[in-house]
Amino acid sequence: MRHIQGIFIDVKNQTITETTILTGLIPIYKLLNCRVVDIIHLSDNSGIYIDDEGLLIDEDMVEGYFTIKGKGQFYARSGLLVGFDELRSDISTTLTVEQVKKLVTFYTPEQVPKANKEPKMIFMTIDEYEIFKKKQ
Repeated sequence: MRHIQGIFIDVKNQTITETTILTGLIPIYKLLNCRVVDIIHLSDNSGIYIDDEGLLIDEDMVEGYFTIKGKGQFYARSGLLVGFDELRSDISTTLTVEQVKKLVTFYTPEQVPKANKEPKMIFMTIDEYEIFKKKQ
């Protein structure tokens, strides 16, 4: 295992900070305090790990939410931004904390409408997905 530089999006303290983390899922699970992760792809070479069960857990356990500019969705709990290489392996991010601050908006649980706290699933064909990806 090796160390990489990431950016931690902390919903509890509403802060965005650089962090050093070991590669692999176990360190990410520990940092995000979760069992399953998903990735919000920002580009071909960067993304944010989030708690995939964040919208499924008891609302009392959610300390906050965040949104990413242009994504149109609320994400429950904290996130970790990392970079990806051509093989999609985690590497240090090339983004700065200042760049990420321009993308992220924090919300307390009271600020998020009930409808946005419900998990959603979208089904689309591969062609629809390709169009969707281009719009992102």
